[in-house]
Amino acid sequence: MMRHSAKQGGRMEKKVFCGKHFRRSVEHIPIIVPITIKYKLDGKHCIRRDYEYQMRCPVCWEQEKNK
Repeated sequence: MMRHSAKQGGRMEKKVFCGKHFRRSVEHIPIIVPITIKYKLDGKHCIRRDYEYQMRCPVCWEQEKNK
């Protein structure tokens, strides 16, 4: 017996929705988010800026960027 997406060879992904919006549900999408990584190397504090994919609500992300 084949289950969910066994035909495509992948696995079924669970969709995540944002609960902040009352009239509609907005699905989370992968967004490139800037992050700051702080670490200590040989007693010296280093800060590195990088980017990573995070699952975010596009409506909430636009509001965060505009602040």
